[in-house]
Amino acid sequence: ARYDAVNAARARGKDTVDGFVVRPRPGVSSGVLAARIDALFANSAAPTRTRSERQFLEAFLRQFADIGLIVSLVVGAAFVTILMIVVNTMLFAVRERSFEIGVMKVLGFSSGRIMALILGETLFVFAVGGAGGLVLAKLATLFAGPEFGLAFTSSALLKSVAIIAGLGLLTGLLPAANAMRLPIVNAFRSR
Repeated sequence: ARYDAVNAARARGKDTVDGFVVRPRPGVSSGVLAARIDALFANSAAPTRTRSERQFLEAFLRQFADIGLIVSLVVGAAFVTILMIVVNTMLFAVRERSFEIGVMKVLGFSSGRIMALILGETLFVFAVGGAGGLVLAKLATLFAGPEFGLAFTSSALLKSVAIIAGLGLLTGLLPAANAMRLPIVNAFRSR
């Protein structure tokens, strides 16, 4: 757009500029350059506020809504829903296999061993889903990471694996406890 046409159509702020895009020379720190620009105009009628492009975009998006909060709420709701589905699925799986659990108890499987099998199955479900999610996250940071400031560090990977394992154990506790407490007589009645 031509500046003179835009300037003539403005209701306020005529003969002013809203922003400049400045690219530092090689070897010049963008933070140092920003401080120098702001120092030049500190005592003028139009002091500047120099920011990186990322900070500018974040401030621009924050004008409309708190995008981070909205994304966190949506992801949190989806996450809780998925956890409830997994717990329900595991409870249903234990209920459907109550006869097999009774047979394992008759054969001498200890309650701890049965609990370990149920927890192992739940951890396997979480490991497969978590591995898929981590692979997608790694791909997302490889393709879109530099522009959006995303990074998939080894500490993020370790935290993710710990969260996956913790949630898998927590989710499997109720179905495993039900399997441990299942009386053998009730297990054989289910067939």
